[in-house]
Amino acid sequence: KQWYQRRVAITAGAWECTKCDAGTYSTKGAAECTVCAAGTFSNVVGATECTQCSAGSTECTQCSAGSYSAEAATACTKCSAGTVSAEIGATECTKCAAGTFIGTEGGTECTQCSAGSYSAEAASKCETCEAGSYSGAGAATCDPCPEGKTSVAGATSAEQCKYTKMSIRMNFIFQQA
Repeated sequence: KQWYQRRVAITAGAWECTKCDAGTYSTKGAAECTVCAAGTFSNVVGATECTQCSAGSTECTQCSAGSYSAEAATACTKCSAGTVSAEIGATECTKCAAGTFIGTEGGTECTQCSAGSYSAEAASKCETCEAGSYSGAGAATCDPCPEGKTSVAGATSAEQCKYTKMSIRMNFIFQQA
């Protein structure tokens, strides 16, 4: 255990050794205790050094869901849009899977894209399927309409793909021949 010296006011010139409190430390012969730096701790009286907090915590308090910290970090960091942490004490954020998104910082759960839209991995929003394509809910990509058919932007199923006027004319011409 480490002690520090402090001058006792009662007797001039006298020194008394006192143990450092938890949350502080001292080196041999120090005149006073030093407070542990952010991201470190000492939980014993008379510590000679401070210990780094584990990843996922700062000042040895676990980060809340929606945030994370690396080892010896001095603050928790909110997960960026497109990433989440559902657990308390996370050491990193997880990317939203393709077909899901989170549009805000500090998210704890990704949301599935609605039918007629899609997203890549780590998306902060879903994109609307272009005309001539469609998707169901939670899609990573949009599927093209069958040949000769098209759809409006945001189509939600293949049934919404309709023959174009040109394909109807061509089909009529081929049937007449």
